[in-house]
Amino acid sequence: MGATTNLALLIFMVKGSHHTKESIEKMSNSQVGVLKGPMGQSTKDKIAAFRTGTISSQDTRIKLSVSHSGKTFSDETRKRMSDSHKELWKDLEYARRVMHRRALSKPEQMYIDYCLMIGKDMKFVGNGALIIDGKNPDFVDSTGKKFVEIWGDFFHKGQNPKDRIKFFEDRGYECHVIWASELKQLFRMAQTSPVC
Repeated sequence: MGATTNLALLIFMVKGSHHTKESIEKMSNSQVGVLKGPMGQSTKDKIAAFRTGTISSQDTRIKLSVSHSGKTFSDETRKRMSDSHKELWKDLEYARRVMHRRALSKPEQMYIDYCLMIGKDMKFVGNGALIIDGKNPDFVDSTGKKFVEIWGDFFHKGQNPKDRIKFFEDRGYECHVIWASELKQLFRMAQTSPVC
């Protein structure tokens, strides 16, 4: 038998087999003292450096997705995750790297069409081109001081647009929030009085 055949036979024999209690105990004892407590930052950095640039196969991504489905996190864990992601967005380089590929959504494209119809000059910056204290408005006018946010009814459900408006006003900008469900009504009103 060749080396390849031996390997295939070995894999066939091992796959699906279970360890005896004795072998489990030996493996457990061999790991005593190897890893104490949570992983250190240097170890995390080494793992991150090793994984940088690697792309998981479709099969691996499916397995990860299945293994994570149905998982729930405590409110405390969800709050920590939310806070850490908010901190990431304060880093301009991170925000630009994440947003640079973002394309227009359908409601955003509808708003551009609306602006063209009424002759309003608005530039799309929702791809990370303009970030103010970790927030990325969708559109900016030619003065650079007036923003328009297009909010999807599902994605922004339960959020208060006044909070976003106040955030930009506190930094010297004027902001309008338009819900995606209101865009069709804007088209009808375009002949009489434009919103922005």
